[in-house]
Amino acid sequence: MIQFTQPINADRLRMAYNNDVVRFKSSFLTEPDYAVIQIGNGSTIRLYPSPDAVFYFNFKAYVSALINTNNFDDTTVTNLVTTAPESFIYGHGAAVLQKQVNFWVYDSRNDIIENDTQNLTWLAATQQIGSYTPHTVNEMLVLSPPLPDAANTTYLKYWEGYPFDMALFSKEDTLTITNSTNLAQQTFSLSAEGLHGYFLAMAVLMKPSKTRCHW
Repeated sequence: MIQFTQPINADRLRMAYNNDVVRFKSSFLTEPDYAVIQIGNGSTIRLYPSPDAVFYFNFKAYVSALINTNNFDDTTVTNLVTTAPESFIYGHGAAVLQKQVNFWVYDSRNDIIENDTQNLTWLAATQQIGSYTPHTVNEMLVLSPPLPDAANTTYLKYWEGYPFDMALFSKEDTLTITNSTNLAQQTFSLSAEGLHGYFLAMAVLMKPSKTRCHW
């Protein structure tokens, strides 16, 4: 079995634009010939070992190219209907990449000696080292900076009486938003359009009042 220097956490939500390095070696061969990595059904990538027989790979260059399918072009056109909550939910499939990654180690006879498969998820995002916080694919994340000293409260700038949007990542089927000023609630279905597990852009029409929302 392939040995990873640091075990791969398949539940981790990885940042596509941060360095994402794996190091691994063979459990059986002291002098492996080469290794091959394949991301999804894409081209294979051949690696050669260091003098101490360790393979090094950084996903960043490959994943950032695979995930950015529209050059960050925002083509979402909203059609908000206050009596139809589903009209406030819009998918953004180019923001999340979920791929099966295969690893193979070969000997000098071109025989596969060991292999490993990991299912990994990346978000089209980056985090600064000083503010890095690990996340998992099982979390619901609002992709805006939190308020200082607040773990789950985010302030979103808006203009009174005009709609604004917020981006989130969720694997849940529904999202409930509570207006902390008047305790009004609205539940939105996230899976109605097959968006389960994807990045979502949600447009929320606020009445002319200064309000913070918690979720």
